[in-house]
Amino acid sequence: MAAGDNGALLSSADGGVSWTARTSGTTQTLKGVACASSICMAVGDAGTLLTSADNGASWATRTSGTTADLSGVACASVCVAAGDEGILVSPAWDWGAGWTSVRLP
Repeated sequence: MAAGDNGALLSSADGGVSWTARTSGTTQTLKGVACASSICMAVGDAGTLLTSADNGASWATRTSGTTADLSGVACASVCVAAGDEGILVSPAWDWGAGWTSVRLP
């Protein structure tokens, strides 16, 4: 998966030899995308948070609880999105439906 300007999301099924554009439903710049199994999350400007349950084929908008730019996301047993105003942490069982804001000192 790759993310970019104007809500661009791309997926590749062959290790990056060819790419397919996906509809994200946003025009915000997307700055990070991560997948764990078939579940993917993308983050970007103005607190944009998107999730996919089908390996990036379709995307749903979620509420991140912030308007700060989110610059990256990583997923394993917990998803963590890093942003301009701290870190947002999501328990993996809801895959981005609920976020808890954690401010760094």
